[in-house]
Amino acid sequence: MRYRRPRDEKDLRGQVFTPATIAAHLAGLLATRHRTLLDLGAGQGALIEAARQRCENGRFTAVEIDRMNVKALSRLGSHVEVHRADVFDAARLNDILGRRLYGAAIGNPPFGTRRPQGSATREAEAFTFQGWLHEDLYFFVQAWRRVRRGGELAMILTGSSLTSANHQAFRRWLLNHASELLVMELPRMAFVGAEVQSYVVHAIKGKGAPLSRITLQRLGDDGAIGDPIHIAAEQGLQRMDFTYYKTIRDCPALLSNAPTLSMMDVRLIRGTCSRNEFEAMHIPNVHTTNFREATTNMRLTSYAGENLTLAEPGDILVPRVGSRCLLRQAYIVSGRQPITDAVFRLRAPKIYRRRILDTFAGETGQRWREAHARGSCARYLTVSDLLAMPVTG
Repeated sequence: MRYRRPRDEKDLRGQVFTPATIAAHLAGLLATRHRTLLDLGAGQGALIEAARQRCENGRFTAVEIDRMNVKALSRLGSHVEVHRADVFDAARLNDILGRRLYGAAIGNPPFGTRRPQGSATREAEAFTFQGWLHEDLYFFVQAWRRVRRGGELAMILTGSSLTSANHQAFRRWLLNHASELLVMELPRMAFVGAEVQSYVVHAIKGKGAPLSRITLQRLGDDGAIGDPIHIAAEQGLQRMDFTYYKTIRDCPALLSNAPTLSMMDVRLIRGTCSRNEFEAMHIPNVHTTNFREATTNMRLTSYAGENLTLAEPGDILVPRVGSRCLLRQAYIVSGRQPITDAVFRLRAPKIYRRRILDTFAGETGQRWREAHARGSCARYLTVSDLLAMPVTG
């Protein structure tokens, strides 16, 4: 499923090349002892070059589908064995790699989704959601299968892989197979031309005692890594992002005994149609683009139709999805208008409305949404997460 038309073949394949700074941080997690390393979807070799600095005597196997990238990889030197192949062609991949096991695997896989087909179907079954295979998870598992026990894997994954309830099966699988696990949160603007939440996942393939804790780090915009946070393995099953656990730790109000939205008889619902659908029907609507300030008193036009989710005076609106608008809110003072499926409507008893709006505008509401936002590109909030938000004041 793609949300926009791809601009070229590279875009179609979800190729976003790894900046040198990110490649260096990823390679820096590897032990220096490795003699054999695997890179599936090697691009033009940024990760290989960084890992070569770390593992000076390492020999690399690179698999890449793009013809021009294969030429670039072939110029890296005799320490790189290059194969042009589609990683999703599992039979072809097995022919190339055979039974070889590697000391380490690295990678920045594509971030798209696809319907699993052919030889990929059986191997991807456990990591699909509603019939869609997330490509980065497929690459991760293919690389994992080819790392020897006690070896390492360092790979970049999307934010949804580590935060979304849809991918809890993947996180459970990872917790059951890794003996050490570190997750480094990357800046949202880490990749040129793409605003995306992504993470470096560094794992030791199961050897010794079962995994008991996970180390979380965050790479700042300035390239510095702050103090780590350690969480229990069972916490990681729910989510593995540094921002969430740091926000919860640093804001005690989020763990207070204050009543939640669900306790205050709040009815929370999202809109019925997309913005494009409303525009095609020539129906005025409230979309995320209407949230231009931190808190907005909205005056709407009067819409007389029915069978749509309408915002009316006294309602509180918050964006359900977005990047820059997600921490904003609005109060409807007049009019009656449909909302899009990117907006939540909160309808609460009159005695609670001001308190709820002040909470959304205050530190608790801001921190709660920042901590619970999920996803990779445009972040999103769920009904259950919002209803669990404490209401202060």
